[in-house]
Amino acid sequence: MKENIVFISASSGGGHNSAAHALKTLINERYTDRYTFQIIDIYKDSFFSKLPLVAKIRYHSDFIWGKFIFVSNNKFMVKVFSWMMKPSMLRALNKQ
Repeated sequence: MKENIVFISASSGGGHNSAAHALKTLINERYTDRYTFQIIDIYKDSFFSKLPLVAKIRYHSDFIWGKFIFVSNNKFMVKVFSWMMKPSMLRALNKQ
């Protein structure tokens, strides 16, 4: 009987999904046919799939990035962002 390994990832432009796939490949090479894998991207099909765009904005515009930092330092806005993220995280976990 195969054991299941679940990678919970976030496609934010930082290589999370690539790292999960690399680990899957490495484990498969070492332990052939011992494990099944599931890679769950919590940002897929959500507002947060746009995070690579945020990185591009940071690279090209200090003004916009400064506004983003200003807003993210606000406790109310942090609560709003947490509230917005929760449904997509739960939706991804329920797909298992």
